[in-house]
Amino acid sequence: AGASREKLLRVYREYEVGLERIRRAGDFTGSQRRALNKCLARHYFWHIGYACEWMDGKRREALRSMGKGLWLDPLNLPMFKTYLVSHVKVLLHV
Repeated sequence: AGASREKLLRVYREYEVGLERIRRAGDFTGSQRRALNKCLARHYFWHIGYACEWMDGKRREALRSMGKGLWLDPLNLPMFKTYLVSHVKVLLHV
């Protein structure tokens, strides 16, 4: 499972690079920028942080990726709750 997660992480990182380029280069309306930020937030949080890093035991890296996602979508309650629980697990070494 670790090797396939590493492959998946490489693909997700390429996706991230593409989305970040679009985000920096685009001239978006407010609603378009919010939609792109939410998409990128989910990607950082769930795809990279949770599915790849957290599930591979890379807890600190996962929290950083999850934090990036929360920064882009700070009112996302499911992400916020998962981040808090994950942070407590890291602090308690669970």
